[in-house]
Amino acid sequence: MSEDTGGLNPQQKRLLEGLYQFYRQGQLTDVTLDVEGQQFACNRNVLAASSPFFKAMFTSDVKESTDNVIPIHGITKDAMETLLDYIYSGRIRLTNENVQNVFSASNFLEMLEVVDMCIDHISGALSLSNCLDVFFFAVYNYCEKLKLNSGNFILKKFPEMAETEEFLSKIEVGDLIWFLSSDDIYVDREEYIFEYILKWIEFDPELRRKHFPKLFKCLRLPLINDEYFEEKVTSHKFVQENSFCRGLLTSFSLFKIQQAHMLEVDEDSPFANPVPRLGMYNRKLIVYSGGAYSAEERSFTAFDPVTKKNYYGIKPHPSFDFKFRIDYFSLVTTENNSIYFIGGIFYESYHFSETGQAVKDFLLYDEKESKWLPQKPMGVARCQFAACNYGDEVYVCGGKSFHPVGEPTDSLEVFDPEINFWTVMEPMPMALYQHSICCHNKALFVFGGKDVVDEHVDNVFRFDIPANSWCVVRTNMLKPRSEHMSLQVNGKIYIVGGGSKHSNAVEVEIYDPSTNRWTYGTDFVEERKILTGCVFDGQIYTTGGVRQFSRPNKPTRTVETKDFYRYNVHQNKWQKLVRFIQYANTQCCTVAMLNIKFLHESDFISVGEGIEPNEH
Repeated sequence: MSEDTGGLNPQQKRLLEGLYQFYRQGQLTDVTLDVEGQQFACNRNVLAASSPFFKAMFTSDVKESTDNVIPIHGITKDAMETLLDYIYSGRIRLTNENVQNVFSASNFLEMLEVVDMCIDHISGALSLSNCLDVFFFAVYNYCEKLKLNSGNFILKKFPEMAETEEFLSKIEVGDLIWFLSSDDIYVDREEYIFEYILKWIEFDPELRRKHFPKLFKCLRLPLINDEYFEEKVTSHKFVQENSFCRGLLTSFSLFKIQQAHMLEVDEDSPFANPVPRLGMYNRKLIVYSGGAYSAEERSFTAFDPVTKKNYYGIKPHPSFDFKFRIDYFSLVTTENNSIYFIGGIFYESYHFSETGQAVKDFLLYDEKESKWLPQKPMGVARCQFAACNYGDEVYVCGGKSFHPVGEPTDSLEVFDPEINFWTVMEPMPMALYQHSICCHNKALFVFGGKDVVDEHVDNVFRFDIPANSWCVVRTNMLKPRSEHMSLQVNGKIYIVGGGSKHSNAVEVEIYDPSTNRWTYGTDFVEERKILTGCVFDGQIYTTGGVRQFSRPNKPTRTVETKDFYRYNVHQNKWQKLVRFIQYANTQCCTVAMLNIKFLHESDFISVGEGIEPNEH
């Protein structure tokens, strides 16, 4: 992270640059700071103007020291050098390696703007592996802002973080109460809070048992399932042996009796209006995206196949002028629920010229801010490519950099979020576009697509992820196809949708990697090209597709549909569930766990549940 000197007038810029040059050359200095044995020649007035610590040192009523060498303790020499560079140049370089030392040094020297820059840098680099260390660092340094930022990160990942031995062993009761009292803790049931209290105490019962009443007070009793409450909570020995806990249960019982008989209850009662935890608003949803209101934006919409409700975080553009429409992109959700928008090509780029260039964009969705955050772009611009996740990594392969005229590529690259870097892997055995990819058992499988001469292919390739090597699978798809999906369910890979040279592909092909054999599933219920689908709770769901309508004495019309079908993999049966999904995009979708508190719910509820295929 760096700050520049933009916005300065010529004299201000000349002055800053001149002071920096004198400092770097050791000229016209009048004081030397000794830090860990390294000496820095500086100017008293510059230091005093930049740091309240130095101002107090050099302008106090105490007789000024005539010593030119002043030892500074409690700061590393590297941090001091970084801060002096900032003082003289207005620019600072923060890295994950130096930021904690720079934070401590700037805090010591009371350089609050640098403290804030360090907090922002550390907060932006939070991860499961470092958030607890950052939290303890913030507590040790009495930094409330950093404690809040890292604490909020832990709240969002609480079930994952709190089960670790490090958290169980190191977290103090005061901080645990802060976590368990928060509205923002990401737990989907209140019973988990009670279970975790017990787990934390049982980690060191001799020292921690005395804290049970304070922790029990964090529970929001009305949110606990009645059966669980009676069987697990009221009878627990920690509750029964403590008079405060028994009294709380008595008060709650009286409150429930008042509610049951519709008597007036005390609105100030802790049981009156229990606020659900933030995690209780989490829902598994199907996510769609596409163009929005500018070339920099992407829409973000979602559909709940259980409640049939439609949501949006970023609305798609309502007009049909396609100005910011983007096609042939991919959406990928990783194991830790990060949602990425990858590549694509804008409609205007390829519809009004012979060929257009795809984009390298790689965007991460921030659900709290409802916006896409740019990440390090791919090494190759891509559209009509294939993408999938392996754990938290994202793999992309093939596709075109230019469309419609342009040759496909054989390149494969992987994004590692831990280091925010794309790595080029071994290329595919052949260049492809409009193919599909699926991850299964530490391997990537690539199916079909089109080759360099635009011919449909039926090849199957396997990429061994640990070995970084490809092989040609000794079996072919039952039919060549492109623009299809490959979806892994219960160890088998289902090929759905797309089309071949002369027709749309209504067949479902099922590949078993363990036996290297193919079988047919049940054909889709009508002739259309299905382009998007996903696996949701062990079943395959598809959204809409493209149909051709012939009209007498008129050109054939292409119609994009937004209905919703489920393929039951156990019964090999298609069923139409919804007639119309309000914000759907029929190009691509993904499944993610989203918090509906951060989404706007539409008044439109999709209808048509239970419609059998022959009814449409």
